[in-house]
Amino acid sequence: MNSRHVALAFLLQLSLLPVSAFNLTVGVLLTSSGSDVNTVGTRAWRAKETYNITQIFAEAVRTRGAASGASSLKNISFVYVDVGTGSTDQTNIESKRMCNGTYGKVDFIISPFSSGATQRAAVSCLDEDHIMISGGAASEAVYSCLISNQDTAGCTDKVIGQRRFGNLFGVIPLSSQYMEPVVQLTKLAGANSIAFFHTTGLFETTMCENALTEASFFGFEKVYPLYEVTDQNDDGYWNTLLNNLENDKPDVVVGCVLSAACQTFVEKAFQANYLPKFLALSVCVGSTGSETALGDKLNFIAGPVLWDSRCTTANCDESRASIVRFYNQDSGVIAPMEFSHAYENFTSFTPSYQAAGSMAALYALTYAIERSQTNQTALLREALNDISQPSFYGLLEGSRLGANREKQMLLLQYDDVTKAEIVFPLSSDTMSVIYPIPTWDERTYKRVMLSKPLEKIMVGIVCMNCVILLGIILIMIINRNHSVIKAVSPTFVIISLLGLIFVNFSLLTWGLENNAATCGLRPWIIGLGFTLFAAPITVKLYRIKHIFETVTKPQKSSVLRVSDAVFLRYLGVLLGITILLLVIWQTADPLTERINTPDLIRPSKNFTTCNSKTNAFPIMMLVYFLLLLASMVVLSFQTRKSWAKFKETQQMAFAIYSVIICVIVSIALTSAGQGSREYSLAIRLSFITIATWTWCIALYAQKMYLLLVKGDETESILMISSLKSPVSPQRKRMSVASSPQRNDSSYMTSPIRLKETKDVETNGKMIAELEARLEVSEKETRAAQRKIKSLEEEIIKLVNEKVEALALADQSMRKLQSMENISRTFSKMDLEHSRKNSRTPSKGKISRKSTENHIPESTVNHKVSTVEEKNESVESPEAGKKSETPKV
Repeated sequence: MNSRHVALAFLLQLSLLPVSAFNLTVGVLLTSSGSDVNTVGTRAWRAKETYNITQIFAEAVRTRGAASGASSLKNISFVYVDVGTGSTDQTNIESKRMCNGTYGKVDFIISPFSSGATQRAAVSCLDEDHIMISGGAASEAVYSCLISNQDTAGCTDKVIGQRRFGNLFGVIPLSSQYMEPVVQLTKLAGANSIAFFHTTGLFETTMCENALTEASFFGFEKVYPLYEVTDQNDDGYWNTLLNNLENDKPDVVVGCVLSAACQTFVEKAFQANYLPKFLALSVCVGSTGSETALGDKLNFIAGPVLWDSRCTTANCDESRASIVRFYNQDSGVIAPMEFSHAYENFTSFTPSYQAAGSMAALYALTYAIERSQTNQTALLREALNDISQPSFYGLLEGSRLGANREKQMLLLQYDDVTKAEIVFPLSSDTMSVIYPIPTWDERTYKRVMLSKPLEKIMVGIVCMNCVILLGIILIMIINRNHSVIKAVSPTFVIISLLGLIFVNFSLLTWGLENNAATCGLRPWIIGLGFTLFAAPITVKLYRIKHIFETVTKPQKSSVLRVSDAVFLRYLGVLLGITILLLVIWQTADPLTERINTPDLIRPSKNFTTCNSKTNAFPIMMLVYFLLLLASMVVLSFQTRKSWAKFKETQQMAFAIYSVIICVIVSIALTSAGQGSREYSLAIRLSFITIATWTWCIALYAQKMYLLLVKGDETESILMISSLKSPVSPQRKRMSVASSPQRNDSSYMTSPIRLKETKDVETNGKMIAELEARLEVSEKETRAAQRKIKSLEEEIIKLVNEKVEALALADQSMRKLQSMENISRTFSKMDLEHSRKNSRTPSKGKISRKSTENHIPESTVNHKVSTVEEKNESVESPEAGKKSETPKV
């Protein structure tokens, strides 16, 4: 049976003894006591925290001692001694006086804050038999003999690894355990390389040395050598450290420092604009002084802490404790939170993990008293060595070295509002670890317009498109008298091209970044631009449709004169509708800027968009634009049979089809796609550019070629004018023969018979070309006229032959009728003769034949002359101008 088992058996026997009540006196060594951290420093603040804890504990013993398992503590009092900064001879002197009874007999001693001060106090009390409990010493060199301290007090007669001070007990973990959560968590998060640095202190050095070993054990691909800042007040050391880190580029940087060095490093890193993917600093997170000095520069920095009021692990549940349960009395409140409330009620401040450590030291003292039921040092020492107690602070576990090696560290990380959250252990985390952390530049939202590479490309393309469109407009203005330009209604085309410029310019208000100006201008530029683009083409097509529907009917030329002003009024109506819709939209539900935050912790990724409360008005505008496009399609189809110089059906159909496809595909890809803002901008830019180029190539490329390559062929087109078309005599005769005479000499002929007229040109070559073309045209016209004349003669001949045949037939019919009349006359004469004979005796018979032979010659001649006159009237169209040439 070993000594541990013997001690346990002895304690078990003691537990069966009658319970005694003790009046305890506890000596408290404070470092630089004070009450205001802003005036006397952080150590003074820790001293004040320790003092507050003793008062809270004394009150708890008085009010709830028995109910909390502290029935042996009848009363407890404290003796406070200031040991200075903890690093001077004052610490040794005052600690010695406390232990030798100068300040009165004490049963326990609470060591001063920090490993160095605790080590000095323990050395000073080495010859005294007093139990000393530490709530703030974590260095291995304080609890065990190492190579570095084997020749110092407490280790001169001991081997390496042996316990240094038999009466010293600690409730916090060893410094070697501080950075274990950082190493484990960052490796789980995907880090591959890690670097450590420390200042020259016992606590800091042992912390980083053991963490370096842990990093190699956990399998980091690259573990950089340990950096040491020899003099933390020398900027040269910090600058060298930062240069090395920037060159090595480790994923994780761990700093084993105290509060002052933490503040210095963060400031230097901020000035150098350096941050790794993860930064962890000891004695920094949760420090009031660091939070006050650094502010939001601490955001996303992590650090190990010994305690947090949000701990929810089983080791923080005092209901599982066998003896002391001070903070498990209030139902529904976890023990760490209940302790925090008690501290806040007493001090109006939130307790730090150092304050919680001081309370844990008093917990351990109470456990030893209750367990041993005595105040004898030997029995108390055995009870503390074997302590195993859940508490609000976590597990209080004894060890062979006297330190609480089973206490699990917590890892806190500041969020974007400088609030420390638990990220390890995972069972108690209040926030997922942020890895990688935002760089300094990523923490600020700087709204810069048109600064991204894609936006610069967009500006270049928009400028190029606008230059091309302005070039086309300039060419049309210069060549406005050219027949090719006249035929396309240049006024409306120029307005349409200006609208296309507006549409391209709207891209500049629809970039990756926006502001109030772009949100206000975008609807107007897009709405007016598209209307100016589509409406003039619609009006132009309607004009051509109106003209050529009129040409197909006999109209005076004055009726067909259509000025631009008339149709500009139509354009004004369409533009007015757009303006009305825009006014209603911007009055009822205007576009407003809204900052989007795709990454809450990286404001640099924020961007501003323009949004309305509803999509009703954009949809209304879209429907109106589609109606304009549909009108263009319908009118283009209706004008497909106009003259060649005015007809653009195929080109217009192709251009409109391309525009519609671009609009539909762009909207579909932008709405349905899950791409980034850059993707949406690239879609808009690509399809507007394609639509612009397709429109210009389809409608204006051929015209530009005729103007710039073929030369300035100025022509006069007889489209709608009051000029009389020169008509050949043959054509005039045919026109007279085929149509009624007009009182007004101004009339329209068929479009296929309009003759081109010639304008006088100073350019001899052009005149020669025009004359040659006119000569060819005249030859073709004369040949056509001769052919028409020949056809007219053949038709007249056929008509005359037909008339002659009709005349002969008419003559024959008349002869037959004449013979019938003669026959009836003779029949009548016979009848009268027979009647006369019946009354008077006949003197002789008169034969029918003889009667026929005595028909009056004048009667026959008269009938023949009548037929001949009719025949002459048919054969001679000039006689009396009573007949007309047959209509061809």
